[in-house]
Amino acid sequence: MCASVVHAADSIRIAYSSVDPHALLVSLAEKRGLYTKYGLASTVVYIPGGSTVIQAMLSGEVDLGQLTGPPGVTANLRGADITYVAMTDDRIIRVAKVFRRFCGASER
Repeated sequence: MCASVVHAADSIRIAYSSVDPHALLVSLAEKRGLYTKYGLASTVVYIPGGSTVIQAMLSGEVDLGQLTGPPGVTANLRGADITYVAMTDDRIIRVAKVFRRFCGASER
């Protein structure tokens, strides 16, 4: 779907998927009145789980979602019209440790 004229939104509904420092930015902006300062009536809601936020976005329940990468990438690969517009980190902060082989307690 495309439009020849785009109008600014008067209100915005934002969901965040976890209670951590990254999600704090969304609710802090609302509490500090940043959305109002720029002419947006805002509603910020907590919806646990990134895939649930994606579902809320696709159904129109919320306009934006603050979540990690995998749920959006997965939804996009499955055909959902999802676009990432910003990141709150400039580097990967999570590390996965991979072992060459798994051993039972008797093999340690």
